[in-house]
Amino acid sequence: GGSGLFVCDSGNHCVQVLTRSGGFLRQIGSQGYQSGFMDHPIGVCVDGEGRLAVSEWGNARLQIFDVATGSCVRVVKELAWCDSRGEEVLEADPSGFIRELGLPVGV
Repeated sequence: GGSGLFVCDSGNHCVQVLTRSGGFLRQIGSQGYQSGFMDHPIGVCVDGEGRLAVSEWGNARLQIFDVATGSCVRVVKELAWCDSRGEEVLEADPSGFIRELGLPVGV
């Protein structure tokens, strides 16, 4: 399930999922740079649709996980927005440079 407390464990490169009383439930992620792995996670946020957003200092990105399964469903390194049809559009400055996340520290 998705209930519990989600705690960034930057030293162990994961998110610890704990019970409301602090007991261990499971771990999401482990050290690495591929999708689903983490390097110094430092911010978490859970949305109303069962997704967990994790910002990582070491990999300079944001990963989106399915709370129920713990699997990564999206990796975000470039800043993007959605147009009126819901299509993702990368944001570029006037010279055409795509803006990338530098060191995201919170969600």
